[in-house]
Amino acid sequence: MKAAVDRFTKYAMGHPEQHFLVTRIGCGLGGWRISQIAPMFRDASLLNNVWLPKEFWDELNYCRP
Repeated sequence: MKAAVDRFTKYAMGHPEQHFLVTRIGCGLGGWRISQIAPMFRDASLLNNVWLPKEFWDELNYCRP
């Protein structure tokens, strides 16, 4: 999972003209907890074109307007 998130982050970084709405991937039926998945998106959270679920922001201790 981490390798896939890293590939996504690299792609998003290289394509600032695109916008990415991330879902709670792996959570729910996938069996992963938000506390396990959200930290993988820490680098992606720094990108202006990536929007994470509120639960991920809460886990990362961020506030995004």
